[in-house]
Amino acid sequence: MPTGSNASRAGTCSSGPRVSARTARARHRWRRSARSTSTARCKLYIAGPRDKLFTVITVDAAGQGPRIEADLATLCGEPDFAGKTIGDLAAAEGRATAETLAKNGCPVRTIHLPKIDEQSLGELLMHFMLETIIAAHLMGVDPFDQPAVEEGKVLAKKYLVGS
Repeated sequence: MPTGSNASRAGTCSSGPRVSARTARARHRWRRSARSTSTARCKLYIAGPRDKLFTVITVDAAGQGPRIEADLATLCGEPDFAGKTIGDLAAAEGRATAETLAKNGCPVRTIHLPKIDEQSLGELLMHFMLETIIAAHLMGVDPFDQPAVEEGKVLAKKYLVGS
């Protein structure tokens, strides 16, 4: 590891050489910014009205993807993340988000996909389409006779035929 005032900020990437202290500082600022955006969004969800259902979609990602190197984990202030994969991080985030929302009284459901492929995405889209139709029916709304729906159909047909 390099020495000097920026030594603790320089690190390595699993797919490349050491990064400069300047690059490491920029990454650190970006991570801090992304973390605060995520935190602000979660605060908004928890403090907001209970008129929305939150859906957390997870996928079998644990153990997949590049591993987090010890230097990078330490640089981010999370030395215990060393050796974990990006998939481990994504799986933990999905679980933690759903649990946090539920513990704070937010209506939340989790949909788990074993993998992301054409079939699972098609099934998920069909689920949401049917869910919308059923919810509209229960609320006394005809989802097939709304002006925006009709406009969408007209535009989709126009785009499909290439006009």
